[in-house]
Amino acid sequence: MEQIVKIDSEGGISLPPDVVAALDLRDEDRLMVTSGPDAIVIRKISAGTLEERFRGLADRVARQFEEKKITEEDVAEAVAWSRK
Repeated sequence: MEQIVKIDSEGGISLPPDVVAALDLRDEDRLMVTSGPDAIVIRKISAGTLEERFRGLADRVARQFEEKKITEEDVAEAVAWSRK
């Protein structure tokens, strides 16, 4: 489903009603916004326990580290550098 929306003067957007309905969005639901050079992705954050959400985040970070071949030694060096 593609729709065109406008950005308001404060940088906000309003989601079309059919998108809100399709995702069953409700007042106070949380959305994750990810951006790239020419795209914005908005995802509904499913409610889960804090542990489940943390595990999901940790898994995503671990995958990114693997993809970029970042080692534990690289992380240790970065931490040491940041503490100088």
